[in-house]
Amino acid sequence: KMKASEWNAQYPIGTEVLYFPVLKPGVKDSVHTKTRSEAWELGGGHPVVALDGFTGGKSVDHLLVISVSSELADRLAEASAESKAP
Repeated sequence: KMKASEWNAQYPIGTEVLYFPVLKPGVKDSVHTKTRSEAWELGGGHPVVALDGFTGGKSVDHLLVISVSSELADRLAEASAESKAP
């Protein structure tokens, strides 16, 4: 299971996602939206994130990331280059 800190390290606020309100076999209804907060963990440790157009936190298990901001792509490229430097 992904932790809130892991989600936040990979996906900045503004990441485009598909939100699936119902996770059942055969149900493919989703909403295209963006994250509007960093993820946080509920009392049981389950990570949730706020989404544009919705109230409260939505489980990251109900999200499919469809794009990551160019800012994050730049950060990942820098980290990769640094890890390969002698």
